[in-house]
Amino acid sequence: MESPRDTLPPRPGSRLERQASPKLPTYLGYANSITAALPDLHWREWVMLGSIGLAVLWMGVYPESFIAPMRTDIAALDARVARAAPVSDSKLKIIAPKAAPAASGGAH
Repeated sequence: MESPRDTLPPRPGSRLERQASPKLPTYLGYANSITAALPDLHWREWVMLGSIGLAVLWMGVYPESFIAPMRTDIAALDARVARAAPVSDSKLKIIAPKAAPAASGGAH
């Protein structure tokens, strides 16, 4: 007599299913019947992925084309922050450290 466990299909991702399925490596393991049925990227998704990739490449190779338009705004923001800085933060005085008291012969 068969046990109920023998009649159940293998759990997705289990060792038994990996043995029964083709050895197609995926990001989180091996392909199974669920992941094998998933379609690949549509052409519209490839176009979006390519355009984002080109924009990131352009930012990495020619960053000045993105930084130059921001320079005036950054200068205005820097001037505004400089005006709002507290006076005490900008006039720090460095003093000489005090001498340590002489040891009195104790253990410490």
